[in-house]
Amino acid sequence: MIRVIIPSPGYTSMLQDCIDSIESQTKGTVAYEVLIVNTKTKEEDPDIAERIKSKYPNVKTFNLGFYHFATVNNKAVFEFYKDIDDEDMLCFCNSDIEFTSDCISEMFGLAEQSRTIGTVGALLYFPDNTIQHAGIGLEPKTINCYHIGYRKRDAEMLINSNYGLVEGNTAALMMVRCIVFRTLKGFDQDYKICFEDLDFNLRVKKVLGLNNYICYNATAYHNESSTRGRTFDMLDVWKIRAKMADFLYWKEKQKNENSSKL
Repeated sequence: MIRVIIPSPGYTSMLQDCIDSIESQTKGTVAYEVLIVNTKTKEEDPDIAERIKSKYPNVKTFNLGFYHFATVNNKAVFEFYKDIDDEDMLCFCNSDIEFTSDCISEMFGLAEQSRTIGTVGALLYFPDNTIQHAGIGLEPKTINCYHIGYRKRDAEMLINSNYGLVEGNTAALMMVRCIVFRTLKGFDQDYKICFEDLDFNLRVKKVLGLNNYICYNATAYHNESSTRGRTFDMLDVWKIRAKMADFLYWKEKQKNENSSKL
């Protein structure tokens, strides 16, 4: 079973578009359900709430009165889904995502290929069809992170495979096995606004020794930052830079140790 977890500031038109796209694009035979984590931070539209609940019986609701990305997603997994099987898949999805392909089946198909796979991400686009996210990369010289393919078009990416190895994926649309999420105790709630997803991906690799992949066949539009806004917190920035520095040091050390064994 795949559990699609969508934090949303109430029943909004954006949430409706997101769920409509999931239901219309998902054609595979894999079982899934959608969980709306309702943070109730915006005025709700009762007509939208009634439409979603009546039209889609596989949609459930978990009501919370606040929004904090790491906390609401952790609560969804460790409280609402506390009794699900370790082998179930978690698919974290922003309410500002609109599927343009069968992302659930494509991401699940890749995640199931090997137990060495940690997170699986999707190829996300801006509304103007330029790329918003094709995985997260790290820049060792500046100890910084970036979205691969940012603002490029498909022709510039020269994608010749169904998937690619990446350092991490944005949790705007990301799939991971439940046992992996539980083992790492979820997202780090000390992050105030952002970077908890990159932190999680780095721990997937460093702590568990798993690999993160981007699934190029899973495509969606992402109205970036519509859920949380475009603000940053400097404590988050410095914390993730320290995590990236530690990860890059570990990665280089592993490389040198492997080379010495040859």
